[in-house]
Amino acid sequence: MKVVMVCRGYHPARGGIERHVQDLSGFLSRYMDVRVLTVSTRGKTEVRPVDGIEVTRAGRLFGMGSVSIAPSVGRYLKEFDADIYHFHFPFPWAELSWLLTSLPKRLIVTYHHDVDLPSFRAAVYRYQTMKFLSRADRILVSSPHLMRSSPILESLQDLCSVVPFGV
Repeated sequence: MKVVMVCRGYHPARGGIERHVQDLSGFLSRYMDVRVLTVSTRGKTEVRPVDGIEVTRAGRLFGMGSVSIAPSVGRYLKEFDADIYHFHFPFPWAELSWLLTSLPKRLIVTYHHDVDLPSFRAAVYRYQTMKFLSRADRILVSSPHLMRSSPILESLQDLCSVVPFGV
């Protein structure tokens, strides 16, 4: 089975989500063919193994705050032809790319946290987020509290499962 982990950053980038994706990818790679799709901090695409897992860092055109604009993400989503795409939310550009590619593949989303944006950007991103999450086969949430308190997940409870990090 082929799995693509789709995340904003990956080792050696530091952070909780980056570490979680690295650990999960390492574990799953014992049983499945795992690849990682993330965004390069440089302008060009880089593909190389990290701890035995092929990592594609899509070339970044520019960034706006924590959002990286990387036009090739959609192309890589199609090219990888995985059985499961596992997104680590939030990753706005990849979510938009998924919506635009309309791949008929299984979509799993780990919902790491809510996003707090200024009002206009929040309205636009909320629309995109709801479209994206409603297409998920399953949304993994780390705690019952996050699942109950998130305004985004409020109408998506049937798609959610609580899976604590590290399990």
